[in-house]
Amino acid sequence: MKAFFVTKRLALGSMITTWSDVERLHSASMAHFLLRASGHGSDKAESTIRRVRPCAKIVPTYRQSGEEYLLRK
Repeated sequence: MKAFFVTKRLALGSMITTWSDVERLHSASMAHFLLRASGHGSDKAESTIRRVRPCAKIVPTYRQSGEEYLLRK
């Protein structure tokens, strides 16, 4: 089921896909990190995620860890 959903979302041209309740926190945080790593500002990354998935939650500790990694890069 998950693979079908992801495939369907990608076929519809979605740039960001978050899929299950269990993975929502991880996938939103990962999407935030990937957007930040590709040059988006923190606010722009979060607004993009919230536009696509309003119920997504970006875990503060994941965000902080990603920001620290990007600063070391």
